[in-house]
Amino acid sequence: MTDHDINFFDGYVLDDIKECYVTNHSKHCEDRRIELGCLPGENQQLCLGNKYWQQLNKQAVFLAILLSVLRFIPSMVGYMTHTRRFTAVTVFEILWYGIMALIVFLAGVIDLFYYLLRKMALPLEMPWLNKVGLFNWTKELTGAKDMVNNTDLILTFIIGIGMLFGLFVIAMLAYRTTGLKRDMA
Repeated sequence: MTDHDINFFDGYVLDDIKECYVTNHSKHCEDRRIELGCLPGENQQLCLGNKYWQQLNKQAVFLAILLSVLRFIPSMVGYMTHTRRFTAVTVFEILWYGIMALIVFLAGVIDLFYYLLRKMALPLEMPWLNKVGLFNWTKELTGAKDMVNNTDLILTFIIGIGMLFGLFVIAMLAYRTTGLKRDMA
């Protein structure tokens, strides 16, 4: 996903954001603003990137659903062939796969790796992450209530990794408690 972010964003979206600053009223920029539904007076750079970020959000939800469905299929096969019961642990497994994908998106993992893989310094402010995922909460913790900053990104990433680790521990405890040790299906 980070590779997609680097190639697609840098190859297409970033050019529009760079070129179509607020005072640039060229035909290309005005056409892009109309095409993407940008309103007069709103942050033009964010508006031009919104379609891209909305697409990323769709991909996150789709990936979460897909992983849950892919986890559901072997569970149902096991249930239908009478080799496994359908229990609360089974439901947890199905949800766990989707939740892990959402945490990766909502905890800024892709955003952090976008900069790390490109060997770029983290920007001081990241307005495109306002009102996204866990950032609403972490920017309150760091005192930057109006704007996500690089500290928020790192804190959100750490919290996300903690959440993933927590899910893993819960899963292992569920397996141990129920005696499921043979396989994941």
